Amino acid sequence: MKTKYIWGLLGNISIGISILVLTGIIAAYAGGYRIELSERKITQTGQIALSYTPKDAIALIGGEIYTSNIPLKAEQKNPGEYVIEVSKQGYKTWKKSVKLEAGQTLHYTSIVLFYDNPVIDDTTYASDDALLSQLDQEYSNSNFTIINKNELWYGDNLVTRYSTDIYKPSLYPDNQHISLITGGKFHIIDTDGSNDQALFDINEQSKYVFINNGTSVLIQDQDSVKVYHIRD
Repeated sequence: MKTKYIWGLLGNISIGISILVLTGIIAAYAGGYRIELSERKITQTGQIALSYTPKDAIALIGGEIYTSNIPLKAEQKNPGEYVIEVSKQGYKTWKKSVKLEAGQTLHYTSIVLFYDNPVIDDTTYASDDALLSQLDQEYSNSNFTIINKNELWYGDNLVTRYSTDIYKPSLYPDNQHISLITGGKFHIIDTDGSNDQALFDINEQSKYVFINNGTSVLIQDQDSVKVYHIRD
């Protein structure tokens, strides 16, 4: 009877220990920890979170395709260097090289794909005085500094440098991109200087303003007024 009791007690202890171990393993797995049996070590993974427009674009992270609904979260990625691409036919590709650390989550939540060939909007804006008055704004954002005519700084950070002069830098409506004119082209770039996209030809003396939440750009070149539709 006593022996039976002891064996029962040991059995319950074993079950309890097994449950605790299993719970610990599940918690560690949820926290991104993995057991590398071949290398006899425990490693921690990381995550990459993306949000982009248009929502039906395709994301590639380290060559692996993701087509799920956004915001997209690529979990259980081993630490290391990755190339992230977001693309869709008819749009310019967004691309960035990143380094993921153990336990880290990288967030890129303001990815915007712009059209390969922006479309000129046929809507007439020439008589819209309220809208046209916005074109008289000064491109003198105190956060921008142009050095030697071709080097753009945003705050204390160097954004980009061109071989041609830079004109009229301005923040895009989401505050995560910068627009400017250089080399006869209208550019939009990420605030860190990556993903420099030349969208269309423009005179360096032209005035411009974003309308319709940044989906279009109103351009005035002397007496000519036109609108480019640049994204969804």
